Amino acid sequence: MKKMDNLSRKVFSVHQLNQYIKFMLEDDVLLSGIFIEGEVSNFKLHSSGHMYFTMKDAHAAVNCVMFRGYAEGLGFMPENGMRLVAFGRVSLYEKTGLYQFYVEDMEPWGKGGLQLAFEQMKEELGKQGLFDEWRKRPIPAFPETIAVITSPTGAVVRDIITVARRRNKNIRLLIFPALVQGKDAAASIVSAIELVNAVGDGEGRSLDVVILARGGGSIEDLWPFNEEVVARAVYASKVPVVSAIGHETDYCITDFVADLRAPTPSAAAEMCIPTTSDIQRGLESIARRLDSAIDQKLESGRRAVEKLAERTSVQAFLESIYNRQIYIEQLFSKITRDMQHKSQVARLQLEKVMSGIKVAAPATVLQRGYSLVYGDKGLKTSVKQLRAGENIRLQFHDGIIGGIICATEKST
Repeated sequence: MKKMDNLSRKVFSVHQLNQYIKFMLEDDVLLSGIFIEGEVSNFKLHSSGHMYFTMKDAHAAVNCVMFRGYAEGLGFMPENGMRLVAFGRVSLYEKTGLYQFYVEDMEPWGKGGLQLAFEQMKEELGKQGLFDEWRKRPIPAFPETIAVITSPTGAVVRDIITVARRRNKNIRLLIFPALVQGKDAAASIVSAIELVNAVGDGEGRSLDVVILARGGGSIEDLWPFNEEVVARAVYASKVPVVSAIGHETDYCITDFVADLRAPTPSAAAEMCIPTTSDIQRGLESIARRLDSAIDQKLESGRRAVEKLAERTSVQAFLESIYNRQIYIEQLFSKITRDMQHKSQVARLQLEKVMSGIKVAAPATVLQRGYSLVYGDKGLKTSVKQLRAGENIRLQFHDGIIGGIICATEKST
């Protein structure tokens, strides 16, 4: 072969050839950032976090790789058979001499990645039993203290307070501040749920119910309430949870896990806070059930007397009637006295509870000259939590003022 005999020939190594082709591909302006569309096959998620798969259409296929740094921000999990649009660059893997498409971002064809991630999360948690109806607890009909997890500065907390004041001023609301949007929101919400379960109402009793609330927004804005860590925190809560996220048409994963979903935050307050008339109707219902129980007891005794009379002689019947009449009169008198006593005790206990709730209500306490101190990280309950130079807000019964700590002095 004459070409092989050419002494001036240039010989390349395989590595040099592949490297040269790689440089050509990566220097191409078009191939350095393009979109391709195709169907996923041979998908594999490596233990390193890298994704390896093939994108194909009816005529061709190309090997693809998405490195962990890009994959972690994807928001959904690709599956075989899924049609995708991917953005990335073309290069050559020198070791095998095969060109590959290096994916930097992708989304399902015709559907947003967050919507797909929502559907995948809903399906997975549903299979694990987090949405089962049998485990959902009823919301207390007559709660004393309600926790509210939301942003302390938004319209949502003001709406809930307004509804509470209108329906029943004796209900205690404890606000647990949390971030409700952004990358740190999920962790903040989980911490608030755990705090609700840990601290109770401050008097050794667990809280009656917690309202998890946020105003409306886009799917991106509401995404913290679709995070798995938040769903599992709601599932693990010992206190019943009402999910009130966004508007009536908005649905989040917390809506399916919670014990009750409310269409809006204000509706959640309406559902959880009974009015004074609601309480009165509840007491009247209890009284009616007690009266019915007494009537049934008396009727049962009457039927027993009639049956006994049928089985005895006339004299025995008359004696039995007389004895039973005395017994019934005594029984009725005793039941009447017992009911009057229990009713009086229940009334006194109710008055005592209502009086205690009114005295312990935050607004009543503030009117006696006390105030609440809020710092950068929420309510402060100790001098140890304050530092000189820190901005604070003091809440009185008729308003809020701001200030700066000049110095602190601990009690001896």
